[in-house]
Amino acid sequence: MWAADCTVFVCEYQRRYCMRRGLRSRRNTMIHNGVDTQHFQDTTSAAERQALRAALGYANTDYVIGIAPRCGPRRTTSSW
Repeated sequence: MWAADCTVFVCEYQRRYCMRRGLRSRRNTMIHNGVDTQHFQDTTSAAERQALRAALGYANTDYVIGIAPRCGPRRTTSSW
């Protein structure tokens, strides 16, 4: 890792673990993995949620899961 310009750690534990073992680069920084729960807090009313569920065809008793597997720019070409 010493040849890298920068190492990005995802938590303090990982940073300390690597530093103790001499696994560092010219620059070391940390970007926490996680979600800002205040930013993504649901602020809709019960009536708004019920109306949205009904518009999407879900009952109040249906269990709905949403997944965002990748957050980033979308590739527009089909050549991988």
